Amino acid sequence: MNIKESIASCYFKYASFKGRASRSEYWYFFLYAVILGEIIQFAVSMAMQQPYMMIDPVNGSVVYTNAFWITQAISLFLITIPSASVMIRRLHDSDKSGWWWLVNFTIIGVF
Repeated sequence: MNIKESIASCYFKYASFKGRASRSEYWYFFLYAVILGEIIQFAVSMAMQQPYMMIDPVNGSVVYTNAFWITQAISLFLITIPSASVMIRRLHDSDKSGWWWLVNFTIIGVF
């Protein structure tokens, strides 16, 4: 499966959490999601003419700008659900339950 077929397959099976996903489908979509996220971040930052995040001069803390929140909203709809779907289908392909995906939300999933 090439990169175009993988991306098309992931968006075609947008909310399908049944079935299996090949290794190439998973990794090509992962690569696509990372690149798309960076492009969206750059485009939104340039369009709004403000950085993605800034340092507050008063107390030195990181302040996220509107560009950050807009980028997160766009990414949520374009990448998150298809990514979850392909991850769960990849788990099925390795003979594991899709519920293992929830490990990502625990402290175990961080390491």
